[in-house]
Amino acid sequence: MRNAKQAKDVWAKIVAEVDAGESPGAVATRHGVREGTLRWWRSRLKNRANSHRQEAPAVRTGLLPIFVDPRASGEVEVVVGDCRATFPMDTPIAYVKQLLAVLRSC
Repeated sequence: MRNAKQAKDVWAKIVAEVDAGESPGAVATRHGVREGTLRWWRSRLKNRANSHRQEAPAVRTGLLPIFVDPRASGEVEVVVGDCRATFPMDTPIAYVKQLLAVLRSC
C-alpha cells in the first residue's frame, strides 16, 4: 500500500496528462481509474497549489512581485501568465530580467 505522499505524487503525474491537453476520460481509461476520481484529484491538487501560492510572502524586486514558496528547492520558478520557466538559484539576475522583458512584451 502506498503512503499519502506516494499517492499524491502518482496522481500529480496523472493529472499532468490532463493539464497537458488530454481529455480526462481518455487519461482515466488509460490508467484504469474513474474519471470522477481523476477530476477530484485535479481539483484538489490545483487548490493546494493555489493555497501555497497565496500564503507565500511577496517580495518586491523592482520588476514584479515574487512569491517565495517556503518549500523551495535550489531552483526559482518564474511564472508570467501561462508561461513558466525554472532556473537554478545561481542564474544571473540580468538574464532573468531580459527573459521577463521579452515575455511581458508578447
